[in-house]
Amino acid sequence: MAGTPARFRVSVDTGGTFTDVVVSDAAGRMAVGKAPTTAGRVYAGFAAALAEAGRAWGLDAAGVLARAVALIYATTHA
Repeated sequence: MAGTPARFRVSVDTGGTFTDVVVSDAAGRMAVGKAPTTAGRVYAGFAAALAEAGRAWGLDAAGVLARAVALIYATTHA
């Protein structure tokens, strides 16, 4: 629909070194973000990677999350 904000699916993998994010919209467009993992403050690395991916739509991390219909989170960080 015209004028309807994009809805996103967000996938996150927090590893020991990097946090990777893939954001996709209903049209199948995807953007990737990568940032250093921030030990003890996991959200900081996630937000940085999410903001990088969100630039494809002119959005910051909060803007992408506000439009997210799904969030998949995985980690290899113990």
